[in-house]
Amino acid sequence: MVVAKGLHKLKFDQELISTVTNHISSKGLISRLQELYEELSSVDPDSLDISSVTSVKDQLVNKKLLKNTNSGIQTLTACCLSDILRIYAPDAPYNAQQLSDIFKLFFHTMKHLNNTDNGYHNLQMYLISRLSEVRSIVLITDLPNSDALTQQIFNIFYDLVSSDGLPSRVVPLISDILTEIISESNSVPHQTLKLILNKFLTNNKSLSKFGTTVPGYKLSLSICNSNIDRMARLITQFFSEIIYDCTKGDDNTEEDIISEQGLSQLKKLHMLAIELWKNVPELLSSVMGLIDNELDADDETVRDLATKTIGDIIAVPNSRMNFVEKHSDTYVNWIKKPLDRSPTIRSSWLMSLNKIILNRSDIINDINKGIMKTLVDSDEKVRLVSCQELVKLPSTVFLKKIATETIMATFSRLSREKHVEIRNTTLLLLSNLYDDLFDQLYKNDPKVDKLIGWIPDDILKLIYINEKSINALVDEVLFEKLIGLQYDSDKRAARFCSAIDKNHG
Repeated sequence: MVVAKGLHKLKFDQELISTVTNHISSKGLISRLQELYEELSSVDPDSLDISSVTSVKDQLVNKKLLKNTNSGIQTLTACCLSDILRIYAPDAPYNAQQLSDIFKLFFHTMKHLNNTDNGYHNLQMYLISRLSEVRSIVLITDLPNSDALTQQIFNIFYDLVSSDGLPSRVVPLISDILTEIISESNSVPHQTLKLILNKFLTNNKSLSKFGTTVPGYKLSLSICNSNIDRMARLITQFFSEIIYDCTKGDDNTEEDIISEQGLSQLKKLHMLAIELWKNVPELLSSVMGLIDNELDADDETVRDLATKTIGDIIAVPNSRMNFVEKHSDTYVNWIKKPLDRSPTIRSSWLMSLNKIILNRSDIINDINKGIMKTLVDSDEKVRLVSCQELVKLPSTVFLKKIATETIMATFSRLSREKHVEIRNTTLLLLSNLYDDLFDQLYKNDPKVDKLIGWIPDDILKLIYINEKSINALVDEVLFEKLIGLQYDSDKRAARFCSAIDKNHG
């Protein structure tokens, strides 16, 4: 054989396949594969006469090696094949069926990476390192059974990162390999996409309940951050298909009525949208258009869910993307929800306000305009929800962000509401403000005095309504909040005199 100048031939020249006339024991085969592995692992493809590899290249895909039950033979065969793919890169010297069998062997071998005590762990580490380094894993994306192989490797790797004993240095390699698959795949199986995305949901539950992240969450986060454009397209299709399936209704009915199961799936999907915004907001670049459409849906249930979802997204603190700027059309649509035809939607709009008020300052003017609309809403349920939500705010935050002359004047009128719950909630809110902010009153801050100082006088005037239930509530508020029975006698006297003097002096 003529060898091109400067190229060297592979030295290994032994047989790897046992025959009737040339039997090779398992021990002998392991020894030969070890020798081949050591030579292939050090080969520089650019200085190798590739024709000298043909024999071992063909032998390595023999079923007697690929399907061998000896774990040592399997592992060494996998390592040798990983180098064959490296040597021939970017083209593989095998047909589709052979490549499929090769990758199945790779996957089976890497299943044991969490068992560092097995005798072949170093070789298994070599295999996954080669796959990450050479990127030969992308070959599966062109195979007829690519979906099945993709789902298999994702399941194996996610199981590994969720198991005990996996060395930390393996996780970045796993991330690199799965990222390459996502990047190069024409399509990603639905179950694989669900596996990636569900980690965001389970992680949120784990953080809320235990304060810890779930295994696999960081892997999903890494995959998404490394493939933002690709994942954004996949997720948009994922959302679109589920929304359609959940809202298309029954084929036997004329109306699109969402089933309980459909509604449950839709709620889970919207929870996922919130979690994705917290972690990788860029993934929702097109999904927001779908949720924006839901804000205008005829179905009140869909409209309600979308309203709550956008509110929760806007409330996310420290997002690396400003929702109001990036998705301005959806924001404008959402901020108009206090004018929705449904009182249920108008009430739902209020549910995320406290988190928004606490976490943001840039849209407070818009929020206050919406609050004003809900405080004077024609539906008493909406007015009540407005009061119930705002009473939960810390008084200092309320004073800084919500308390305007117009809003406080509105609360003054609501304190005389005929609706008992609205009136009682308003009195609780006003008395809490006065109690909590009393030490800031009459300290050369006319704005605070004007916004809060009138509260005792308005509350005391309610006794002129001459209704027993109102008088009882005024007595309770007077002693517990305005004067404060919990304080010592000197402080109680000072608070009482201050209220009387400032409002009647």
